[in-house]
Amino acid sequence: LTGTAPIGYESSPGVPVHPFMTTLAAPAGQSPFVRTYFFETEFTLTAAQIAAISALQITHEFDDGAIIHLNGTEVRRFQMPAEPVTAASFATGTGDAVLTGPVALPGAAALLVPGLNRISVEVHQGNEGSSDIVFAMFLEALTELTPAIPAQPFRDSDEQWIELYNKGTAPVDLAGWKLAG
Repeated sequence: LTGTAPIGYESSPGVPVHPFMTTLAAPAGQSPFVRTYFFETEFTLTAAQIAAISALQITHEFDDGAIIHLNGTEVRRFQMPAEPVTAASFATGTGDAVLTGPVALPGAAALLVPGLNRISVEVHQGNEGSSDIVFAMFLEALTELTPAIPAQPFRDSDEQWIELYNKGTAPVDLAGWKLAG
């Protein structure tokens, strides 16, 4: 099936933060009960685009827990146990979806390849009584606009100076000001 995020079904009024673009059937009362939902999308990048990316980050709404994979490699867990999980595993937390982020994905940019890339997310219910499912995620690629200036090591200097900084928007008249001592 295909659909636009946010995707899900929410039994609590006023949640999630953003209205659903794709509504799923209510999970409560389904037989068999669906513990895990799988979402994925593909995107294409050139080698030049990848070379410009310094980091990846996400902003998300998940109910209840999730594991995120980039090109088949896990890059983040949210309210999920540390041990290996299966489609039958429950999330470690429950509650309403909360807008979270941006959250850094350390090392994830190295997983990008020229051409087709895939991001996959498995969203797990917190327990058999869960009455909602929420999935929304935004992936951002960060690029460096200006190269960083390397730090200079500390060194002694005979120069001494004082900087005056005007944090207001109007000019300050320094007439009559003096430094003493």
